[in-house]
Amino acid sequence: MASRALEPARWSLIVVGILTIIANIYMFFNAPYEAASVAQEAAARGEMIDKNLIEIICRAFYALVVFVGFGFILLGILVYQFPVAAPAIGLIFYGLGILFLLYLNPTEVLRPVGIMIKLAIIGTLVKAINDGAYYRR
Repeated sequence: MASRALEPARWSLIVVGILTIIANIYMFFNAPYEAASVAQEAAARGEMIDKNLIEIICRAFYALVVFVGFGFILLGILVYQFPVAAPAIGLIFYGLGILFLLYLNPTEVLRPVGIMIKLAIIGTLVKAINDGAYYRR
């Protein structure tokens, strides 16, 4: 059955979406602590920053990424209509997200456990693209 070939691709995108939503909802509610940490680090360097503004920026960013998580779920639902494009778009969004986080906070992105998780997700999305290409043949 051809649709069974796309099940792993479908669930890969949906699981990435769910994990993205859960992680960023957690970070959204953790924003006050993150802002306080950033403000404390700036104060240690003799700089003065607005902790409330940092918190607002963090919350806006994490809320936006929650919507990206819903985009992954939508791509998972659409994988039957677009077997290669849906996982490819998901991989592009995930890669861009990693690059953006690398720019914002390189030490957080480059933690060993985080690297392993990111590589596993990238591998899963690449396999989803391969499954989609196999399905199209």
